[in-house]
Amino acid sequence: MSVDQFDEQVRAVISLRPGWFDGVEMPSNVNDVARVEAALGHAIPDEFKHFAQTFGAGYFGASNISSLVETSDWYILSRPSVIVDGNPMLVISDDETGGYYGFVFNGTDFGPEIIYSNPDDGNYTERTASSFFDYVENNVLAL
Repeated sequence: MSVDQFDEQVRAVISLRPGWFDGVEMPSNVNDVARVEAALGHAIPDEFKHFAQTFGAGYFGASNISSLVETSDWYILSRPSVIVDGNPMLVISDDETGGYYGFVFNGTDFGPEIIYSNPDDGNYTERTASSFFDYVENNVLAL
């Protein structure tokens, strides 16, 4: 899915179900992105950066999305530390029951796939989406 197609789809759902987006926080800016990436020592996947800078964070549709804005209640660097198969996860959402969704560091960078991990359930993990856009389409904007 292209960026333009993704943006169009998100905007269509926002217009159809505006109440789903009452808890959305402001978008991040390039300085927010730079601070987070400097703290991590690695780039954040492009689709997530685009989303954060275009749509924001917080309660978004049927989910919550981490923010790149340091003053946010959903600040990505304040989210729990989750380890998946010995590698750190960059948490981009949670299911509010102990499970987390995020990008897993593969030794070089954060992979594009969204992995679900529930440390309270014997470290259960599964691949839930091939990309952040796919995750949003199927888990956040699901009608």
